[in-house]
Amino acid sequence: MKAGLLGAAALLGLAACQCNCKKVPDCGATGAAPVSARNPSAADPMRDPEAAGAVLIRLHNVSDTLELRAAYALFPADSVLFGDLPASGYSDYHRVKRSYRYAYLRVQGAGREWSIQPTDFVGEKLLKPGRYTWEIKPHDGPYPGFLDFQSLQDKSRP
Repeated sequence: MKAGLLGAAALLGLAACQCNCKKVPDCGATGAAPVSARNPSAADPMRDPEAAGAVLIRLHNVSDTLELRAAYALFPADSVLFGDLPASGYSDYHRVKRSYRYAYLRVQGAGREWSIQPTDFVGEKLLKPGRYTWEIKPHDGPYPGFLDFQSLQDKSRP
């Protein structure tokens, strides 16, 4: 019975302390933080993406007046619906399998649609694990429908 409960706890990913006493959240014996019972040595990609080998990307709507809706990105190995971005707002970070410093990106707002359509990734290198913010703003100049875009690697946790 005890083995069945421990197995169920592991499947559910319940926390256990590092001394393996199975107390939740932490028995305090080592003063260590709880770790996953499923994989105690795995790094949390949201806390430490470099250690977890994760690429985390979020969007920042640099427009101070326009709300952007249905922000969507297509990456080499997957796609992400970032959702709505208020004026000057940020999306949540999303983990992607692989990305370059840009990707196909589409947003809507004020009855219009804007996008970035890469033609290829020749000469580009995959992003290293870490957190990245992609600043986007609908282009108001002679190229309607295009997004102004800049990719930045975040230096610290938000």
